[in-house]
Amino acid sequence: MNKNKNHLPLYGAGPVYVAVIITVTMAGILLSQCKSIAYLSLPMIKMVLLMIGVLLIAAGAVLWFMAVFDGADEMYRGKVAEKFIWCGI
Repeated sequence: MNKNKNHLPLYGAGPVYVAVIITVTMAGILLSQCKSIAYLSLPMIKMVLLMIGVLLIAAGAVLWFMAVFDGADEMYRGKVAEKFIWCGI
């Protein structure tokens, strides 16, 4: 079997990052349901955090859109050349 040592990694650090975030989120939900950690009960704080969450989700969607549609050509050229892509967002 011929192995090319110059080939870029297939996945990178993304799956590990996502697994850690999901684990911490699940632990936080479970601890709040078991009343081990405090749960926000003030309606005003809930509303402010909800608005911040919606804004962050919208910003993430815009960032994803820019990365996928604006950077697709540069990513394709980098993948064909087997190089890391350092430009873009």
